[in-house]
Amino acid sequence: MKRDLTSEDLRICAWVTEGKQNKQIANHLGVSEDVVTQRLKMIMRHIDASNRAMVAAWYVRRTEVRQ
Repeated sequence: MKRDLTSEDLRICAWVTEGKQNKQIANHLGVSEDVVTQRLKMIMRHIDASNRAMVAAWYVRRTEVRQ
């Protein structure tokens, strides 16, 4: 069973949507770039995305639906 994305996962998606790179996201979160890379891979598997553009598109659709 898939777990829901955490609020931090969603923040990562938001930063990807804003065009932030993994290093910038890592600085925001106070973690290593490797941690962000692994989290982003997990997020991409969870939402069935194969690249950052798909993550951004998913996030935009998700936030539009919730408004």
